This record gives sequence, C-alpha cells and structure tokens, in this order.
Amino acid sequence: MKEKSEKKKSGKKDALLLETIRQRIETKKNKEEVIKNPLAEAKKSKSQTPEEPASLKTTVDELYDIIVKTKGIRLDHAAKKFHVPEAKIEEWAKILEENGLIEIHYPPIGKPTLMKKMG
Repeated sequence: MKEKSEKKKSGKKDALLLETIRQRIETKKNKEEVIKNPLAEAKKSKSQTPEEPASLKTTVDELYDIIVKTKGIRLDHAAKKFHVPEAKIEEWAKILEENGLIEIHYPPIGKPTLMKKMG
C-alpha cells in the first residue's frame, strides 16, 4: 500500500517537473525567436493562432519517455533518433537531470548514456 502511494507521489512529481521543463524550454524558444527575427515575431503576434492544447508532447517529453521505456539511451543514438546535434540532446538531458528525472553517465571511454534516475 505504501509503494502505491509513493508511486503516485513520484508520478505527480514527474508530471510537475516535466511541465516546468516545458515552460522553461518554451520561454527560451520565445526569447531566441525575438532575438533572431523581431519582424517575424511582430507579424506572428498579429495573426496568432489559438494556444495549443497542453496535452501535446515536446521533444524533451519524448526523449524522457524513451529513456524511461528503454532504461537508458546513448547520447549519440538519441541525437540520430531526433535528428539533432548531440549538443542539443545533452542540453535537454541536463535540464532533465537538473530536475531529478534522469542521470547522465559519462564513461571513461565512449559516449555518455542517459539513464532514468533510480530512487
């Protein structure tokens, strides 16, 4: 009975952390867009579409799901899967790690592995 309660708490905690991560990434993306092209941002705000439902998954959510399902994935394999540079995957992984969801294992030889945090 205690395990079920702990799992529920852990699940809620994970959901809250993922929502926080989504918001941080969205804020960062918005700042980058404004800096890159202020005119495009102005046009976009005039013809803004309704806000997307919160149920849509971000790429970081998908990465986290893969890590949980597979018990871990090498950084270079994740980069190939998402068609992004390894540095971008490492950036996402660090966000997940900072929020206590995963661990990044750096072996002496070879590529880093992204693993679900135990405990």
